[in-house]
Amino acid sequence: MYTLLLTVAVLGLRLIWVLLMDIFLGPKSRDPWQLRFKNALILSLSGVRGTITLASTLSLPLFLDDGTAFPARDLIIFLAAGVILWTLLASNYLLPLLIGKETRTEQEEEETQAKIEILTNVITGLNELTTDQNRLAAAQIISTYTSRIRTLRKDENNDKAQRSLGLSVLKWEREHAACA
Repeated sequence: MYTLLLTVAVLGLRLIWVLLMDIFLGPKSRDPWQLRFKNALILSLSGVRGTITLASTLSLPLFLDDGTAFPARDLIIFLAAGVILWTLLASNYLLPLLIGKETRTEQEEEETQAKIEILTNVITGLNELTTDQNRLAAAQIISTYTSRIRTLRKDENNDKAQRSLGLSVLKWEREHAACA
């Protein structure tokens, strides 16, 4: 419960800081206050990592100079780890809700098509350079590029067909391996 309260306090303080920075130092915009608040909330949640917090708490000494144990060291580490965990969970689950679904812009689609065209040209070039000595290596590289193209296209039908073919090959290998 303490970690959750600390997390709310940290995120609340960060939100207030971002809002004040936007009000006093940000450009004067005519955006509605709800949109500015939403942007500040997104910015507050997106900066959550905890690397420095964890490193600084783990660097606390076990013992003080007089030989006594560092007071509440374990509690400090536990609270820091808890806050880090809560902030990571908050950013992972709340940011997608705040941002919403991204729609692909025309420019992103053009970039994707350009990447696919480049990869296709690389595959064509590799096919032309393939010899008997480098056939296996070229096939592996071509397979990698083909997989990247499939990922860019997000072509599920092609992926299903490849899985089906792969399962058929595995089944054939098992049947023929048993005979050998």
